[in-house]
Amino acid sequence: INSVFGIWMMYRGLTLVDWLFGYGVAIFSAHMFFFALHYNVIRKANLLVRPDFEAYELLWANIMDQADQRQHIDKLRDIAQNSTKHDRQSAVPARQFRSVAVASAPERSESFDHVFIRNGSEEPKSTIYPGPPVRSLEQLYTQAQLLDPILVKKVQNWAAVSKGCFPVPTDNAVSRKKFEEWNSIAQSAEMRNGVLFAKIKKPSRAIAKALRSYEGDTSKLLDLARQTIVFETVEDLANCLSAICNDESIFLHRIKNRLDPDYDAKLSAGYRDVALNLRIVNDQTTSLGVHTHVCEVQLLLRRSYSERKSESSHKRYVVFRNLRGQ
Repeated sequence: INSVFGIWMMYRGLTLVDWLFGYGVAIFSAHMFFFALHYNVIRKANLLVRPDFEAYELLWANIMDQADQRQHIDKLRDIAQNSTKHDRQSAVPARQFRSVAVASAPERSESFDHVFIRNGSEEPKSTIYPGPPVRSLEQLYTQAQLLDPILVKKVQNWAAVSKGCFPVPTDNAVSRKKFEEWNSIAQSAEMRNGVLFAKIKKPSRAIAKALRSYEGDTSKLLDLARQTIVFETVEDLANCLSAICNDESIFLHRIKNRLDPDYDAKLSAGYRDVALNLRIVNDQTTSLGVHTHVCEVQLLLRRSYSERKSESSHKRYVVFRNLRGQ
């Protein structure tokens, strides 16, 4: 092959230096082409959500201009940071694991420490340890279906101690839902039955997310079972986060505090919330075998973000996220 290549170079009158130079130019040109293509895609994504970004940033500026709100934002940041003071959390990706019952603790590992971070404590009180990742989408959906009513009960309890709100139907033609405080909803059986709790993520969206963001690894899907609590003030939201962190049955995996002043809101088109990935570990979830299933809880501000978030803006955000490959 080398002889044939040498003869071809001589025939074309090219030296090895000429060939290497041409090859380098070709590689550089290809790199610049794909860089320009990627830049153009990101630019289109940002232009698509610019109106939403500007509106969200205005809301955020109004919040930050209020001294009392800023005080509670600082409190919220402290709670979030104190609940996730573990370097291993960023080093080991969160996964859905199978549980393995053993008589004695296995050798400690990074994945073990990561999965069993319990309210800022490294030592678990359970004798159930993580096995291999769950990559069966059917198994994950079975777990999510079993966990969902337990998660709903949990968010109701957290909302009760923090003035949390949930969406309920309304006859308003403009807005199909309104937000009512759970303590008021709980007084009426009709209102309790009408609460629009979040549903299990659709399989089509789960598959798309696994392919787009996780290279097909479904064990990284942590939001099949998810719920949202909405608040009037940052103070109430911070109180809820504190209640979750102090819940003895909750094992926190991570907290994404998008209400942190240092958070780069461009990554989420200006949208801000507090998102938690957690597991519920108690007798009920253990008996059902879903104590290792990671779910998601979102904490939102009503006037600033929840009501601003419309169906059309969400569709734009989905396109924005897909273009960025998130």
